[in-house]
Amino acid sequence: MREGKTKQRATLLVAVATLFVFAVSPAFAGGAREDDRVTIRIAEHPGPHVQPLEEYFIPRYEELTGVRIEMEVLPPDQLWQRMALEAQAGSNYYDIGYHSPGWFGYYYESVADLRPYMERNNFDMSQYSAAVQESHMTNDLLRPGEVIALARNPQTPIYAYRTDWFAHPDERANFRAEYGYDLAPPETWEQLYDIAEFFTRPAGATVAGETLTESLYGYSASISAPGGMHAPSWQLSTPWA
Repeated sequence: MREGKTKQRATLLVAVATLFVFAVSPAFAGGAREDDRVTIRIAEHPGPHVQPLEEYFIPRYEELTGVRIEMEVLPPDQLWQRMALEAQAGSNYYDIGYHSPGWFGYYYESVADLRPYMERNNFDMSQYSAAVQESHMTNDLLRPGEVIALARNPQTPIYAYRTDWFAHPDERANFRAEYGYDLAPPETWEQLYDIAEFFTRPAGATVAGETLTESLYGYSASISAPGGMHAPSWQLSTPWA
């Protein structure tokens, strides 16, 4: 958020965040004024955390601070689209937003640097491990030296792969011929890129001896059974760096 001579609408805070860690005090709330009451608008992801927010934390926070909280809960695809559109339009409609770190590129010009507010309120960053700070709260490429989110439920990435594809002799031979090393779960980002490139193929090509009826993408950032991306032959490897 950015402050002028008076409290103004907050710049969108895109946060993988505990919302009420951000809103520690009314001094943080730069929300829209309706009469003399500050309003903070939150864009939120569905989940079991919503009910406690609605039934306890929001009413309690409003009681303690006099700040009005308006929370809009949207399905993930709609949440991403709405937050991206609001950020691109510069509307500053939302003050706080929940998102995955992978979405940050869409919002990096619109989010606030939280470091001044943390310093003002003696917020202890050491509560988060260095790994969580690096993966969920900072971005040295796009916003160097700033804290641009608060981690709410940081997750450890795991790599799922098709064991039948990785073990297939034709795929192994072709991969070694093209990249100069054996096909195996990646241990570096460069290896991940190579594997993703190798397994990206158009419909009609073959993979592990079978003809593809649809285009194959060599990498997906998430998988789920409802999304049709789960198969019994998938195996979870150890986390990679």
